[in-house]
Amino acid sequence: PEGTEPFHSLTSVNANPYLSIEGDNYKISVGANLAQALDYNDKTQISPTADIFWNFEEKSAFYLTLDGGINNNSLVDIYRENKYVSPASRIEISQTPYNAQVGIKSGVVDGFEFDIFGGYKYTKNEHLYLPSQTASWGNVSDALYANLGTGHFGVALKTRLIPYTDLSLKAVGYFYNVKDYVTPDISPSEKKAWGKPSLTFDFNADFSFIDNLILTANYSFEGGRKTYLNSESVKMDAINELSFKANYQIFDWLSVYGKANNI
Repeated sequence: PEGTEPFHSLTSVNANPYLSIEGDNYKISVGANLAQALDYNDKTQISPTADIFWNFEEKSAFYLTLDGGINNNSLVDIYRENKYVSPASRIEISQTPYNAQVGIKSGVVDGFEFDIFGGYKYTKNEHLYLPSQTASWGNVSDALYANLGTGHFGVALKTRLIPYTDLSLKAVGYFYNVKDYVTPDISPSEKKAWGKPSLTFDFNADFSFIDNLILTANYSFEGGRKTYLNSESVKMDAINELSFKANYQIFDWLSVYGKANNI
C-alpha cells in the first residue's frame, strides 16, 4: 500500500536565496534554504541560513553558522554510516529545521591555534540504528525514527611549537533530547539517541624529521554509545582506531606513500 512500500522514487528540489555584505574585518551572509522532496510522503522545509564571521584583535575571530533543509539519506550516504543496515527498505528522508553553531578561534600565540565551539541541531524523522529483532542472522540494523535534538560543545587545538611536528587535537561532547519516536512498530521504553556517541576524540600528528619524508599518526575515539537489545539498554564498546601513514616526496611532481589503517 502507498506510504509503506520499501523502495520508491525521490525527487528533491532546493534553492538558497541569500544576501551577503563584507567589510575589512567581517563577512555576513543571511538567507533561507528552500527545499521540496517528492516521494510517497512529500515534504517541504524552509530553514533560515546565516554565515557570520568577525575578525577581531588581528588573529582572533568569532563565527556563527545557521542552516537546515531536507536530508535525502541516499544509499551512498547511509552505507558510509552503517554497512549493515537492513536491505529490506531504504532509510527515509528527514528534515532539519535548524542547525546552529557558534565559536571563537584564535592564533594569538605564534605556532598555536585554538577553536572553542558549540551548537544545537533539531531533526525531524532522524534515523537511529538498532539491532534487528527479526533477522535470521546477526549483525543487521533496523532504523528507529525519532524527532531528535542534538547539542554539542568542543575544542580544537593545533600547534607547531614542537620542532619537526605538526599536532592537532579535537574533542567534542554531545547531548541529546529525544522528543518522541515516530516508528510505530519499534518503540523502546527508554528515550535515548541509540547508537550515538557522547564523546568523540581525534588526534593527528605529523613528523618531519627527515627531508621530504612526513610520518603521520592518527587516533580516533567514539564513546558513550548505547543500544536497545532484548528489551533493555545495553552499553556498547567504544570505537578506537589507530592509523599510520608515511609520505615521501621524490620530485615536485611525484611522491610515494604507505598507509596502515585500523591498527
